[in-house]
Amino acid sequence: YGLLHAVDVGGGLASVTVAVVLVTLNLVSLRGVFALAALPLAASSLLLALARDRHPQEGHLGEGVRTASRPKGGHNARRVRATVLGATALYGVSSFAFGFPVLAIAASTGSVGAGLGAYAAYLGLSAATGYVVGVREGRPLSLLALGGYGLTALGSLLLVDGESVVAFVAVALLGVGAGVVETLEPTIIAELSPRAQHGRSLGTLAAARSLGLFVADVVVGDGYTRHGTAAFAYGAVLALLAATVLGVAQVLTRRTAAASQ
Repeated sequence: YGLLHAVDVGGGLASVTVAVVLVTLNLVSLRGVFALAALPLAASSLLLALARDRHPQEGHLGEGVRTASRPKGGHNARRVRATVLGATALYGVSSFAFGFPVLAIAASTGSVGAGLGAYAAYLGLSAATGYVVGVREGRPLSLLALGGYGLTALGSLLLVDGESVVAFVAVALLGVGAGVVETLEPTIIAELSPRAQHGRSLGTLAAARSLGLFVADVVVGDGYTRHGTAAFAYGAVLALLAATVLGVAQVLTRRTAAASQ
């Protein structure tokens, strides 16, 4: 999942970098940038359409995926999975679209290029973090709570200040936090789910994220229109609540495991 996130967001970084250069040098307008974005999208769609499964006898996703998926189960695993999904829903409700920080930075600096540059920095840090987190060993629940939700809460809080320098620090924290979250949330859910329920569990995760993003964009969009950067405090509070829920659940799980031994 870390590699997938790194490749996906890394591609976004490349496109935003090109956009920053083109807009800063006044080579194209913002409308032209959107038009150019259709080219890589068409190319990726064509490559996907031309792809072929070289091992059809191994099933739709291949034997490697199936053998790597170990059966999971047990009351404790289900409880932790439910807790992670609950925390994910809270985090999702805090996760406003990054277009709002881009707008805030562009407005405070008076430069569209600065806003796009902030987006490029966010994507670059998110991609690098996803790859690093994906290859490391450690305690994923603690890292998700502190390095994912916690850093996101701090980054959102710093955006309230509205100053451009502080906003770029906030962007860095949000980028690292997003890399942690996008890597560890699906990893934890997959690890705690029985093999036959991977699709349903990851689908539930995606649904929680999407519903949360919808709510967050509506709330922050209205708040930003009315109160400016103060609207970002909403995301900070919800992300902190998600970190707290996950942290408390982890402590209770450890106590239960110790008592049962």
